[in-house]
Amino acid sequence: MSRMPNQKNVKLAVLVLVASLVVLVATRSLLGLSQYPVRQAAELRRQLATVQGLQFEKRVQLETALLQYETDNRIKIWTAIVQAAGGTALLVGLLFTARNLRATQDKLDIDRQGQLTNRFIQATGQLGAELKGGQPNVEVRLGGIYALNRISNDWPKDYWPIADVLTAYVRHNARWSPSSVEAQESAPTTDIQAILTILGRNDPPEAFNERHKFDLRHTDLRGAEFWDAHLEWTDFWGAHLARISHHNLPTEPRR
Repeated sequence: MSRMPNQKNVKLAVLVLVASLVVLVATRSLLGLSQYPVRQAAELRRQLATVQGLQFEKRVQLETALLQYETDNRIKIWTAIVQAAGGTALLVGLLFTARNLRATQDKLDIDRQGQLTNRFIQATGQLGAELKGGQPNVEVRLGGIYALNRISNDWPKDYWPIADVLTAYVRHNARWSPSSVEAQESAPTTDIQAILTILGRNDPPEAFNERHKFDLRHTDLRGAEFWDAHLEWTDFWGAHLARISHHNLPTEPRR
């Protein structure tokens, strides 16, 4: 299946075609204009020949003046033609330069998108890293968490998809269960606390609202630190938040 031509490229091709037609018409007009001094001088010579009793010296002076007039005007007209052609060539060159710059920028944008996609895939893959014994590889997981945070800073439009990934990680790895009751002095693991810190301290590109909010339902966040956290619209339904540390927490956690 053939690809549809890019709309920008079609517009550029049409612009170049129109410019070429204008240049062609203008060139033909200028070439015709270059013959004007010759025709005008010939008409003056014809009129001069009909004059009776004109002295030879006077006739030579007039002929010389006509020749000089013809030469000067042809030089001026051809100079204008050359300048117009040079300006046209410069215009066409600028059009192609602009096209190349736009194509280069589009390629850079595509490359950047590809790099960000690869970084995202690699970072999310690190979130499931485990040691040989099946225990979480905390160091690698932290690397993935901070890599996702860096991507959300570099590419704000991906902030909420990344926030959804991180909150899903918290819900999965810090889920509240009845067996958690016996761990009265429990506290979030290093990776969970890192996510809570990142989410609480980084302002989203747009304000929180009903669509854009953190989902931390049914999580065991006892002993978590929320210093200077911004958690407006965060859904804490069913979450356990005993012994949390916070300062200027803007909303009362929902239970």
